[in-house]
Order: sequence, then structure tokens, then C-alpha cells
Amino acid sequence: MKKLFFLIILICSYFKVEGSLRNLLEGDKIVCLDQLERASKEDLWDAFLEGQAKLFFESEIKWLTNQTWFQQAKNVLEFGSGNGAYLSQLAERFQDKTFHGIEKLHSSVITSNKYYSNEKVLFEHGDAEVFNDQLISSSDIVLFRLTLQHLGKPLIALNNTWHYLSSQGYVFIIDSCDLAKKT
Repeated sequence: MKKLFFLIILICSYFKVEGSLRNLLEGDKIVCLDQLERASKEDLWDAFLEGQAKLFFESEIKWLTNQTWFQQAKNVLEFGSGNGAYLSQLAERFQDKTFHGIEKLHSSVITSNKYYSNEKVLFEHGDAEVFNDQLISSSDIVLFRLTLQHLGKPLIALNNTWHYLSSQGYVFIIDSCDLAKKT
């Protein structure tokens, strides 16, 4: 818990954007701690996802932009889109593609649509482990970014994914290696 709390403090003091935990003054530790103490779990998770998207985006995108399969893709589907911060950054960078985020938490879907939804980016409620007929052959890329580690049955999600891909589609997985967890 202390490690996560410390990381959230760093995120709060480093990034200034609109929203409940997004408007903290840079470098003001007392204000940050006060805001964290009063914040809901949803607010904390939202701040964490926002910071995580910003921290790792450039290194991930540097690799992705050099991949022919990514350059040629037109439709990207992300499972576990969280608050939409990462997918919206992809959409800003790659305006020739459409992006569809699926998220299990209703509150995150609401946040995603409030801040990031537009004609090229759509977010909706769904579950990677529950098959969705409407997604069949809908995507050139299915993205799991730090999502599989949170699923109870990730193999079901991956099996569903094959049905959602176009004939030349790709599954792109970015995840951590947690040696304490066996899946």
C-alpha cells in the first residue's frame, strides 16, 4: 500500500489537468496529501491511470510507430480502457484510425466519454471475458494494455479476441510480469 500511495503522490504533484485530483498544484505536497485523503477510490484510480498513460506513452508509441501492421490498421479495439487516457493519446497521434475502448467499470466509461469521446474515439461498458457478437471482425488491432493481469480468466478473453479481429488483425499485449501471481 505504501508503494502505491507514494506513486499516486508523485503522479498528483507531477501532472496538472482538469478534474477532481487533476488540478493539484505542482510541488504542493500538503495540498496533494489533503486531496488524496478526501478522494474516493474512483478518483485515485483515475489519477493513477492518467499518470500511467502519460509516463509510458512515448516509449510504447516509439516502438508502435515503426510497425507496418500498426501503420496499416484502421480500427483499434482496447479492452480495459480505464478512464480513456491512453486510448485518447493514441487517437491524437494517429488521426487516421478509429478507436473503441471497452471497460468493465461503469464509472470509468462515464469518465472516458466525458473527457475523451469524439467522432474517432468511442468508449462503452463491456467485459473481455464475455463474448460480444457486435465486435465480431470489427478490429484490425485488439489491445490489452495492463489488463490481462487483472482478469480472472484471461484465456477466455484472448479466445474471444480472435473473433473480434479482421482477417489480417493483430493482438497487441502490454503487461507486467508479476511473479507472485500465477495465471
